[in-house]
Amino acid sequence: MARFIHYFLTTAFALLSGIAQAQTCVAAGQNPSTAFPVCGTSVFSQRTVPLCGGRTVPNPTGCSPILDDRNPFWYKFTCFRSGTLGFTIAPNSSSSDYDWQIWDITNRNPSDVYNNVSWVISCNWSGETGNTGASAAGSAQFVCEGVGRPLFSSMPNLVQGNTYLMLISHFSATQAGYSLSFSGGTASITDSTPPRLDTALASCSGDRVSIKLNKKMRCSSLAANGSDFSVPGATVASAVGVGCSSGFDTDSIVLTLAAPLIPGQFEVAARAGTDGNTLLDYCDNALPPDDRKRFTVFTNDPTLLDSIAPVACQPRMLTLVMNKAIACSTIAADGSDFSLVGPNAPAIEAAAGSCNADGLSRVITLRLSRPISIAGLYTVFTKVGTDGNTIVNQCNRLTPAGSFKSFVAYDSAKATIGQSLGTNCKINTFSFTSVTNHSLTSWLWTLPTGQSFPGPTFTRSFAYTDTVVVQLKVSNGICTDSTVLRIPPGIVLGLAKFTMPPLACPLDTVFLADSSSGPIVSRRWSLGNAPSIGNLAATPTLLFANAPQNNRYPITLAVTDSFGCTDSITKTIFIPGNCYIAVATAFTPNGDGLNDFLYPINAYKAQNLEFSVYNRYGQRVWYTTNWQQKWNGSIRGQPQGAGVYVWKLNYFDPDLRRTFRLSGTSTLIR
Repeated sequence: MARFIHYFLTTAFALLSGIAQAQTCVAAGQNPSTAFPVCGTSVFSQRTVPLCGGRTVPNPTGCSPILDDRNPFWYKFTCFRSGTLGFTIAPNSSSSDYDWQIWDITNRNPSDVYNNVSWVISCNWSGETGNTGASAAGSAQFVCEGVGRPLFSSMPNLVQGNTYLMLISHFSATQAGYSLSFSGGTASITDSTPPRLDTALASCSGDRVSIKLNKKMRCSSLAANGSDFSVPGATVASAVGVGCSSGFDTDSIVLTLAAPLIPGQFEVAARAGTDGNTLLDYCDNALPPDDRKRFTVFTNDPTLLDSIAPVACQPRMLTLVMNKAIACSTIAADGSDFSLVGPNAPAIEAAAGSCNADGLSRVITLRLSRPISIAGLYTVFTKVGTDGNTIVNQCNRLTPAGSFKSFVAYDSAKATIGQSLGTNCKINTFSFTSVTNHSLTSWLWTLPTGQSFPGPTFTRSFAYTDTVVVQLKVSNGICTDSTVLRIPPGIVLGLAKFTMPPLACPLDTVFLADSSSGPIVSRRWSLGNAPSIGNLAATPTLLFANAPQNNRYPITLAVTDSFGCTDSITKTIFIPGNCYIAVATAFTPNGDGLNDFLYPINAYKAQNLEFSVYNRYGQRVWYTTNWQQKWNGSIRGQPQGAGVYVWKLNYFDPDLRRTFRLSGTSTLIR
């Protein structure tokens, strides 16, 4: 409530003072899109804070919706080592109330932070004055508005490679500044990449040189008179950082020369300018003096196809590299400025440049209708496209139709494993072979143990009980492929296996289904005490018509494979006395072991069985779906009286394929 009153009073004061709290900030660094880049090794000092802002920012659950970017400054940084972030905001005036909030904006538009509370990773909106920040002393990652709340939050965790945005909001309506320093955490936000010149490119007129750096550098470290650079044989008149008019850093510099260069090879070099330094990144790492990059001033000739970037395996895209930038507006989007010939060449269905702010591109990417999968020599030709012209370079010169550049495409690699086997029935020795050619140049066999072996063939011994797993990776220098061969134990040798029913009623025909596997050359069946049956073309059928009843009979299958190895399996079948289902007309549950239970006798094959027993009052006293669960004449341990009981029996007979619904009576005798 106190913070709300504070907000109301300061807002009213601002309005009475003519300060428009909802105005758009215009100073660099006061909007997310123009945030200051900061480094963990530097202390950033802001001497004064322009009064502006007032846009509501999203806050974690529980914080007031009136929180805003009051008199803000924004900072951006990248995490170069994961860990915790510690920092301190120290106001220049002890009566200043500074607040802060951090968003993760990796691959996101910085201006969208106003609409995404899920991006917030930490904040502190305490209504107290004095130093604030994140440290080991903090106990909460999110501290909401209000007096009496701690000024330090716990340190948020940063992820390597992610980009973050920090808002520092000055709740006090004064222009007193602050300093921002980073310490105490384990994360690194210091970019240790040494600055270097990446590329240099001359303009068509030869009076300008565009330099590309490998990283962003501070605009304030660039001498406007161009003295940070030298071009032997020319005088650098001025230098401009691309984007420096609205931001703090740039990776692109345009040098203007006092006079145009004639066609030829030149070099641009870095040096300390009249401002006393070379270019500096925002961690104060300097571009090394005498770092050099060569460039060419071309005659104003048409731009021919210069080269084709290395072609990948089965490419669907081709990248053309030009020695001069091409006007993107002259590249036909349907790819009709180009044609492709070669073995089974696909059509070109689209083309696009990697266009810079000036609408120029040094590369053109062609998209093919399908991947190139046949090896051979292919050639890209230029031609007049559907836009009525060939491509046009930055100097407004047409590329002549018929300009061409060739490249070699490679056959796709294919990993396929062939195998042969030698065995002594205990140890299997496999010889594995890569059975496809595809101009392969390398092979690598790998076992689950991590052992690897080069070459097109590989031999290894395994125990018969082992599951054999072998991986093969192949390459032809461009294309790669891999496959895994898995051989379960017992598959390569003869394995005896068959299925049969667990029981059979008298006069039932029993089918023995042989499912043995492997290189089997002979089988032998042994049926109980009957003589063995030799090799059969088909599995036997059995009929236990005259067999002694209520007995179990072993049935054995032994197989011999082409290696001379044998394997066998034995199963047992039960033959009951009969399978006629009936219910006794009387039973005597006296524990003498004779007729002690009431149940459906011989219901071996009955399916979906239900058996119920009712007393003379129609109450069900017994129910089961398992015919071998028998009623002993009791209910919950209490013996029932002698007398007549009604039973009902429902079941499905799978042999007759019909449902039976039977009922009758049985007398309980005590």
